[in-house]
This record gives sequence, C-alpha cells and structure tokens, in this order.
Amino acid sequence: MNDLSVALTKEGYGCQINGNVINHLFYADDSVLLSPSPFALQKLLDICDRFAKDVDLTYNTKKSFCICVKPKMYKNLYIPKIFLNGSMLPFTPSHKYLGILLDETQSDDNDILRVRKLMYAQGNKLICHFNKCTDDVKVKLFKTYFNSFYGITLWSQYKTVSRKKIVTAYKQVFRKLMHIVMPQGTSTKMVALSIDPFEVIERKMIYGFMNRINNSENCIVKCISNSEFYMSSQLYINWSDMLYHV
Repeated sequence: MNDLSVALTKEGYGCQINGNVINHLFYADDSVLLSPSPFALQKLLDICDRFAKDVDLTYNTKKSFCICVKPKMYKNLYIPKIFLNGSMLPFTPSHKYLGILLDETQSDDNDILRVRKLMYAQGNKLICHFNKCTDDVKVKLFKTYFNSFYGITLWSQYKTVSRKKIVTAYKQVFRKLMHIVMPQGTSTKMVALSIDPFEVIERKMIYGFMNRINNSENCIVKCISNSEFYMSSQLYINWSDMLYHV
C-alpha cells in the first residue's frame, strides 16, 4: 500500500493544506480518497484501479461509496457519475467510517443519535442485570461503562436539541440505575458519589484528544494542526469554548 500512497500523492489531485496534498487516508483495509472535485476523484480512483490490477487485487465496489460535501446553496448541484473498476459508485448522504457517522451536510446529529442509542442500550443492560446490587457496585459499573464515549470529541455542528437529548439520556440511565425519584437532584447525587456529569467527561476527552494531536508525529496530523484551517475550524472553536470559556 505504500506504493499506492506514493502514487496518489504524486498525482497532485486532492485537498491542499499548507502547500501539502492530502488526498487519501489508509487504515488497515479501509481507504478514503479526498478530492475537491469529481474530476480529481475519478483520477484518484483510476490510480487505485491500476494499482489493484498490477498487484492482483480487487476492490469491492459493493462496499464502496461516495459522499459529496457541499454548501446548502448547492444542494441541487449535478454530480457526475464516478466509476471504479467499471462499476458506478453510488453517492450516499451518510456513511459510517471507523465507527463514526459521516454526513454530507457535515451535521453531527446522526452521530449523536448513535451514541445516545448506545448509551441507552448499555444502561438498560446495567439496570436489568445489576438492579439489586449495592450502590457501591452500581457506581463502579456506571463509571466503567460511562466514563468515555467514542467519537464525541469530533462533534462540532449539531442542533441544540440533539445535545440536550444525549445529556438527558446520561442522567436518565444514572437515575434509573440508582433509583432516584424526581424531583430529587440527579446532579447533586452524582457529585456526592464522585461521578462526572456528561459535560465534564466531554471536556476531559477533548483535552486528551487535543494533547494527542499536539504531540502527534504523524505527518498528516501535524500538517493539519499547524494550519490556519485547523485554528479557524468550527471544531477547534468548540473545543476552546468548552475548555477555556466558562
């Protein structure tokens, strides 16, 4: 795959950040191509197709998709057909990549819904199997299963109601597990049991993620983190607001 990576980079088509071309991401057997136009994307796909034939590999076109991210004012823009190995690749409004739901509108609402569903599923298991346990056991289990949530550090564009619902879900699971009857204070009980509210967990995860970005030796990560694009992005603005603005 290193030869393919070199070939894609040399082609020159892709997203330009700090004078560097970033047009592909490889992780295990998952590949992502990034391009500013359908023409550039087709060029990159052709390179992948030729490489696959040279090394006797076959891309699974049934599991390959395209997502077109465009402004709302261009939502009806015509998009040319894209082909890989003679098969037309379908465009999809959203797709899960490495466990994260990506959306053509750049909205994180669907990914927030993913985490909320998982939160309720894990909570129901705890309530069902450990309902009769002591509070100490329940607190230990809750801290184990609800101390981090995969992907929440990447949320930057979402509806206020989506965020409110996931915070509510976190509190509801805790309240039912601990048999807290309204209007008793859920937050007060959390503080008494040394359990972090959802907002605190989120800030801790963002702080750790930012540190890993700043200390990363990966060339792509360093290129992005040292760019104006990164510092002015909505994601970085949200991180700064959560960590430094009270």
